This record gives sequence, C-alpha cells and structure tokens, in this order.
Amino acid sequence: MSIQVNPNFIRKIKSYGANKINLCFNCGNCTATCPFSYKFDSIIPRKLIRYAVIGAEDIVSAAPEAWLCYECEDCSTLCPRQANPNVIIRAIKKYAIARYSGPLYWFTEKMMTSLSALIGINILLAIVFSLLIATVLALGYGVMDLNAVDLAAFLPPEYIHDFGLLLGAYIGVMLINGLYTQWKLMRNYFTQQTKKRNWISAIIGTLIDEIVTQKRHLYCGSKHRWVAHFLILWGFLGLGLATFLSFLFNKDFSYYPPIIPDLNKVSTASLWEFIESLSLQLISFIGMISGIALLIGLMIMIYRKVVGLTFENHFSDWYFVVLLAIADISGLLTLAGRALSLIPWVYYFYVIHLISVAILIIMAPFSRFAHSVYRFFTILLLKRNNYA
Repeated sequence: MSIQVNPNFIRKIKSYGANKINLCFNCGNCTATCPFSYKFDSIIPRKLIRYAVIGAEDIVSAAPEAWLCYECEDCSTLCPRQANPNVIIRAIKKYAIARYSGPLYWFTEKMMTSLSALIGINILLAIVFSLLIATVLALGYGVMDLNAVDLAAFLPPEYIHDFGLLLGAYIGVMLINGLYTQWKLMRNYFTQQTKKRNWISAIIGTLIDEIVTQKRHLYCGSKHRWVAHFLILWGFLGLGLATFLSFLFNKDFSYYPPIIPDLNKVSTASLWEFIESLSLQLISFIGMISGIALLIGLMIMIYRKVVGLTFENHFSDWYFVVLLAIADISGLLTLAGRALSLIPWVYYFYVIHLISVAILIIMAPFSRFAHSVYRFFTILLLKRNNYA
C-alpha cells in the first residue's frame, strides 16, 4: 500500500499541542507500557506517532486507534525522551475532530489552534446572545419582580423553548455530519472484517462500557481520573435529562423545590395534581444532583491540571472545562437564587446561565465534548466488527 506524505503535517499536529513530537525516536516504550495496546491487540501510541512524524495524514485521519487512548499518561511518565506520547495522541484526536467537521474544517482548526481566534469567537457569541436577550427585554418583558422570583415574567419561556429547539437541531446536524465524515474515513478499516456482531449486542456493550460503567478508564490505574470522568459524564447527561423533561412538562418555568412535598396541597389538590407536583420536584432534584456531580468532577479535573498531574495542558484542553464550569455554576446559583429568593441576583445568574449554555452548545462540536461522541462511535464499530 502506497502512503501519501504531507511534509507539513507534523507542523499541523504541533499546532494542536504536540510540541515535543520531534523528540520521539520511535523506541516503542510507550506501546510497551500502554494497557490498551493489549486490550485492543493494537500498537498504540507508537504507530500513530510514527505515521504523524512521517506525514501520513490520511492514515492518521482514518485510524481508529487514536480513540482507543484514554490518556492514562503512563506512556508519558515512562518516556525516555519526555516526548509526552499521550499529549501527541490528544493532539491527533483534536486534529481528527477538525477533520470530521467537513466544510467547517478551517473554522474548527482555528478554534483549536489559535487562542486569539477562540477568545474572539466566544466574545462575539456572548455579544450576539446578549443582544438577543436585550431585544426580548426591549419588547416589553424584563419584569424583575422584587417580591418573588418570576423568571417567566423576566424572559418568556416560549422564546427560550423555541431557541432551544434551534440549538437542538444544530447539534443534530453537526453530529450527523461529523459521524458520517468519520465513517467515510474509517470504513476501509472495518469492511475488511467478515464476521460481524449484531448491532443490538454492539450497542448494548458499548453503552455499558463507555457510558454506564466507563470501566476502561480504570485500566489506567487512576481511580481519581475515573471518578472525575464518571461524575462529569453522568452529571452532564443528568442535566440534559432534567432540561428535556422540564421542556416537556414545565413549560412556564415554575419553581418546584427538589423533593420537598408541598404539604399545603396534600389536602387541597387532587391526587393527579399532587403527583404532578412531585414529578416536577423530581425533575428539579435530578437537575440539582447532576449539577453538583458535574461540579465535583470538574473540580477534580481542574485540580489535576493545576497541580501538574497531567502533561502539557494546551489552551484548548482548558476551554471546554472552564466553559462547562461557568454554565454549571451559574445554573446552580440560579437554582439557589430561586430557593432563597436572592433578588435581584437570581436574574443576573439566570442571564449568565442562558448565555453560557448557548455558547457551550454552539462550540460543543469543536471542543472536547465531541471527543466522547467520536470515541463512542469508534468503540461501537469495533464491537460490531469483533475487534473489541
């Protein structure tokens, strides 16, 4: 098989954070220490690093092995040249995310390789969403009740619901485009296998391994990393579930304290009304617990980055963590503000939360969030083809 070489590819990988890739002299120590090289019968990370060094861009783009790296950092700890192999693989994954974005490749690359571009687009998005909120307020809304918190009077729920549907459609289109592009690049790798597992078995197995238990993070030997990823993923999914259920059943954004039955309604409300109230309180409880779990997971991850337990943090590694923390903290403060009637602060928290969540959704396909989606799809294909 002939290999097309791009002599500028190594420079491109460096721009994604692999600053020490030239130090690698292909000794293979990283592969010898990688637990996943045995689990998946592969030779990561040595193979991918070698292909990146020689400029085999198409092979690196199509290789599923990049998504089999869980960044346990054993390879970097034991690298005799301090080339930090896990950082190189992380950079390759960022490049792959940009490549999967198809027509938005140039934009994605700028977001991941240029700090000024990343800051600029986020400032622009913050201004745009602030102007949208200001426009809604100028239409006669923006009533800041100083006696009781009323977010529905402040910003109309129907506008937020409609905008949420637009963001949901945007994520759906971006997800389909990214996964389709990933499949086009990887399909030659998988079509060689003739004995295939059925899709249902592959999906269930992937859900258990990558979502429910996230057990492969335990192969790395660091329970702190597993705890952080477990809390972040489940906290994020829980908040998504609470938001979806609230969208369906709490369209007026009424406040229901988490799992605190309103005893005044026990004797006055019908059984159905009381069950409905408890159900909405349960949604609020799911959101509160998920938000706290997400915050704890983020704190563990930030601590590891700050004290140097991870190798070479690129600015793009910090971006999604910080943005997710802002969205989560502002949401928890909004919930606390409603419970404690922190007027007028609750309204300010609410605006910050809406803007940060909107930016988070817009930027998700170009950030580390996409990492989890593409890894899940890769593991699914591997299970389907009996490689994992």
